Amino acid sequence: METFYSDLKNLREQQKIDLSEVSNRTKININFLEAIEKGDFSFLPHSYVRLFVRAYAIEIGAEPEEILEKLTEYMKETGELPKKVEPIVEDLTPESDSEVLVPPERSPFQFRSTLIKAVILLAILLFAIFIIKKITTKQPPPQVNTKTPLLNNPTSGITADDDLFTNYPEHTRLNTD
Repeated sequence: METFYSDLKNLREQQKIDLSEVSNRTKININFLEAIEKGDFSFLPHSYVRLFVRAYAIEIGAEPEEILEKLTEYMKETGELPKKVEPIVEDLTPESDSEVLVPPERSPFQFRSTLIKAVILLAILLFAIFIIKKITTKQPPPQVNTKTPLLNNPTSGITADDDLFTNYPEHTRLNTD
């Protein structure tokens, strides 16, 4: 009696499908396909073997469910069927209070250093806000009072309405002759 994996190989050869063509279409490594045709299913975990055999059967035109049943029967006969593995569940709750992680106490030096950094950062932030507010606030230009003397000397008598050249002493006049 022929085994199901040799039946798969015969079906593929009857349809004149090259193994490399099956590998290209299914993206299964050609070494794994050769192992399937030889009946060596120890190359990968059982779930992957089932997926690969299913894809191989579909690609060559065989009935995948029937082939998977034969694979399961074959693995039971040979003892290659994997045992069910129960997942490991760890209890992550601490058994005592000593196992609870508490952040270490900070030394006064570390606290002082952090406080100084925070104050400096706050001062920089406030200064930046002040500068930005000063730049963005439009102030009206100063008003010039034309009736008050331009110089601080109130005895000079020069105002904005006076002719400046006539009130200056002679030696400061430009000679235009």
